[in-house]
Amino acid sequence: MTKSVLVVILAAALPSLAVGQRAVAGRAEDEKAVRNVIAGLVQSWNTHDMKSFAQFCAEDCDYVNVSGTDEKGRTEIERHHIEIHAGKYKDSHLTATSVTVRFLRPDVALAHVGWEVLYGDGNKETSFQTLVLTKQANHWLIAAAQNTLTSGPAPSHPDN
Repeated sequence: MTKSVLVVILAAALPSLAVGQRAVAGRAEDEKAVRNVIAGLVQSWNTHDMKSFAQFCAEDCDYVNVSGTDEKGRTEIERHHIEIHAGKYKDSHLTATSVTVRFLRPDVALAHVGWEVLYGDGNKETSFQTLVLTKQANHWLIAAAQNTLTSGPAPSHPDN
């Protein structure tokens, strides 16, 4: 292959490599932002600030909790979480034990989160949650959530 052909090939490929590097850097920033949403859920839960907790959800979020109740919209998610934090979860502490993030599209992420809730009496429950997040106006919000209890006391009421 002649040097001139090689130069033409490299000149054509370099812009693609630069774009690819920007995409990788953007993806890393987006993954960090998604992980920050999860960290924000933990912080809000542990301070029992359910208004803040709900702000990580899209206005029209579908949120299925550990007992299978489907909460529709940010307002309902906030209301339900205020109720449970006045009762069963009043003295609870939440920890994310595992987090994976995969991008389905540049503006859609799938996250799987392992959770551990430690109750004030020392008992605990674990769950595994699937989150679908969408990038809206440069912010990542939860569009849909499904939380499945994996160990601990069975929900005593459909709204827990």
